[in-house]
Amino acid sequence: MKKILFSVFCGMALFVSSCSNDDIIIDAVNKAEVNVNVNLSNFFSSYNFNDTQHGVNISEEFRTFYSEYNKYIQVRTLFYNSTGLLVDSVISYSTSTNAVTQKIALPEGTYTAITTLTFADKDDDDANVYYSWWDLCDKERLSTVYLNTELSRTRWAIMSYASQTISVDSESANSFTMTPQPIGALCYIFFQNFQYKNEATYGNVADNGIRSLSLYTQKLATGFRLNPDASEKYIYKEDAGENTWWFLSSYMEPSDFSQSSEYGYFRTNLYSFCYILAPKFNMYFGYEMKNEDYFNGYGLANYSITNGKTYLAYWDWFKVGNPYFGVATNSKWNKYE
Repeated sequence: MKKILFSVFCGMALFVSSCSNDDIIIDAVNKAEVNVNVNLSNFFSSYNFNDTQHGVNISEEFRTFYSEYNKYIQVRTLFYNSTGLLVDSVISYSTSTNAVTQKIALPEGTYTAITTLTFADKDDDDANVYYSWWDLCDKERLSTVYLNTELSRTRWAIMSYASQTISVDSESANSFTMTPQPIGALCYIFFQNFQYKNEATYGNVADNGIRSLSLYTQKLATGFRLNPDASEKYIYKEDAGENTWWFLSSYMEPSDFSQSSEYGYFRTNLYSFCYILAPKFNMYFGYEMKNEDYFNGYGLANYSITNGKTYLAYWDWFKVGNPYFGVATNSKWNKYE
């Protein structure tokens, strides 16, 4: 089966012209002070699967997002007036999931307030510059604004979202609470025994000719519309066609995991993550063989996911025709003596 490379740019400073992480600054009269209290507790708390067989605790990796991985939580709130135009926005960065209070002055009126939570990295050379794992695009109008990511093959691509209608009045205490909820699901990927030729050779690492592993889909969503009334929330990569596929997960090659670059084959069990945005998609488990430019696919099926859940994509080379995808569980592991 032919494949299409889903390109990922690691230099997140490169954005298309319509996408930005900048605040909106305008002049206005008769402004009233507004306090927006944002609850961050639902950002990653539901992604709590602990792989007890292989010692991978997802909740622990998220819990140490700042202390171990130097990540920040970007808290962005946008305000659209009754005609759907962006009036102002505010961005905060947090190193914990404690609630954040954002302060802003807005003209009196009725607004659609939208808050998003994403991970962000701080610029190495400028402490005042951050790069979100999502880009804000076409932000000037509520009818067009969306978030987009080309970095979904990682656990850091998760996103949470909230919206509500608020009224700002100079005669009242303007205080509002936003509680973003997870959008999309986290996929924990575990590939087992691809370092062996077959079950009879278990324990003896050898070249079985496999040169890549991945998950593939024809329905890859990378964008989410922020308008709460949007009829279609998800923006997809162009349809790859009947015989072509997008990478849903990382394109794993032996050189990424071998103990030495001199080895051209897998030498250990592998695990990875990807973020699944759309609630419905199709998926193949696949591998490529040496000197081939197509993948061998197994387990093709249509799936539905629930926001905020952790799913397990588990594939054992010794049971290659029977991969598992579903809500993460420790009951599916194949064990060998």
